[in-house]
Amino acid sequence: MKQRTMPLGVALLSLGGILLRLIALQNDFWMDEIWSWEFAHIITSPFQILTGIHHDNNHYLNTLFLYLLRDQSNWILYRLPSFAFGIATLFLGWWIGKKNGEIEGLVTLLLFSTSFLLILYSSEARGYAPAVFFALCAYTMRHRSLPLLWISCVLGLLSHLSFGVVIFALLAEDFSSFWNGKQSVKNLILRQSIPLLATLALFLTDILWMEIGGKDSVFDTLQEVRETWTLPFGLPGTLAAFIIALMIVGVIFSTLWPRVRREESHMFLGTLFLVPAIIMVIVPFGPTLWFPRYALIPLVFFLLLLSRTLCEWWRMGWKIPAATLLFLILIGNALFTVELFRFGRGSYRAALEEMKNQTESSEITVGSNQPVGVIPTLRFYERFMGATFVYHDPSDGSPLWFIVTSQPPQRKVSPVINVFETDYTLLKTYPTAQESGFTWSLYTTASPSGL
Repeated sequence: MKQRTMPLGVALLSLGGILLRLIALQNDFWMDEIWSWEFAHIITSPFQILTGIHHDNNHYLNTLFLYLLRDQSNWILYRLPSFAFGIATLFLGWWIGKKNGEIEGLVTLLLFSTSFLLILYSSEARGYAPAVFFALCAYTMRHRSLPLLWISCVLGLLSHLSFGVVIFALLAEDFSSFWNGKQSVKNLILRQSIPLLATLALFLTDILWMEIGGKDSVFDTLQEVRETWTLPFGLPGTLAAFIIALMIVGVIFSTLWPRVRREESHMFLGTLFLVPAIIMVIVPFGPTLWFPRYALIPLVFFLLLLSRTLCEWWRMGWKIPAATLLFLILIGNALFTVELFRFGRGSYRAALEEMKNQTESSEITVGSNQPVGVIPTLRFYERFMGATFVYHDPSDGSPLWFIVTSQPPQRKVSPVINVFETDYTLLKTYPTAQESGFTWSLYTTASPSGL
C-alpha cells in the first residue's frame, strides 16, 4: 500500500468506527445503566461512591459522571464518557498496532472499529470502555513513564474492577523481571506500590462489603463462558462455535506465541490471557456469575495479537487463510452489530407506551418474573410516559400486565401463562440484542377489565 494512502485508510476506518458507535448510542437505557443512575441519585457526596453504595454495578468513574450530570431528559448524555473513551481506544489501538508496521496498524484499527463488543460497551453508560482504554494506557506506559503507569492503573480500577487482571499481569511481569535479576527489589516495590495500594484501598472501602447484582437471577454460566470465546469471532454461543473458536485461538497462539515469548511483554500478555481462562474453567462449578464483558480487557489485547497473526500469515504466504479469517470475523461482528442497531438494548419505552395506550385506568399495575430489573426500569421511564406504573406482586393479587424478561439466545415464548392462578395472554414481544438488555414479553390478563 502506498504511503500516501495510509492516512486516508486510517481516517476512513476511524470515521467508520465512530459512526458505528454513534448509531449504537441511540437506543433505550437498560437495567444496568438505570441501576447506576439510581445509585448516583441516592448519594449526597462524591465520597459516598466509594463508601456508601457497595454494589458491583457501581462503576466508580461512571457513577461520578452520572452524579455530576444529574437529571437529563436525554439519557444519551450519560453515555458520552464511554463514547469518548471508545473513540480514544480506536486511536490508541492503531498506534500500538502500527509499531509492528503500518499495515498491522491498519488491520488493528479495522478490528477495533468493527468489534461488536467494543461498539456495544463504547455506547452505554458503564465503566467498561474507560477500563479498556486505561488498560492499553498501562500497557504502553509500563516501561515509559512510572507516574503515567500509576495514573492509568488507578483510573482503570476506578473504571471497572475487571481491570484487576491488568494489575495482576503487571505484578507477574515485574516479579519475573526481579526473579531473573533484571530489576531490584526496591524498584519492584516502587513500581507496584500505587497499583497495589489502590487495590487494597478499594477492597477495604467497598469490595469487602459489595453486593453482587443479579446473583439471585438464573443465568446459564456455561453459555456465558462459551460466548466469551465465540463473540469476538462473530460466532454464536453454541457448542460447535465454541469448539471452532478454541481451534482458531489455538492456531493463533501456536503461530505467534513462540515469537512473543521472546519479547519483553510475554509475561504480561501470558498472565492477562491465562487468568480469565482459569476463571472461566472454574465458574461453571460455583455460585459466581460470569459474563463476556468481564473479559473485555483480554479481548482487546487478543485483537492486537490477532492483527499481528493475520499480517504474519500474509507475509508467510498464507494469504487465503488470513483473508478468509479476517472476512469471516468482520461479517460475524457485523451481524451482531446490525442486531444491536435493530433491537437496541430492549424496547422498554415502546412496551410501556403499549400498556399506557391500552389501559383505561390512570394507574397501570405491572408484575414480572424479574422484579429486580423491571421495578427500576418502571421508575426511570415513568417520568417520560405521562402515566403511573405501579409494580404489583402477583402473589398479592393479579396485576393487569405481566412482563416476562429473558436474554438471548431467544427461546420460544408461550402464548398463555398462568401466574398464581391468573391466566395471562401474550400481547407482544420486544426483543433485545446480544449481551446488553432484556427481551420483554408483554402479557395481559385473559379477560382484562381495564382494556
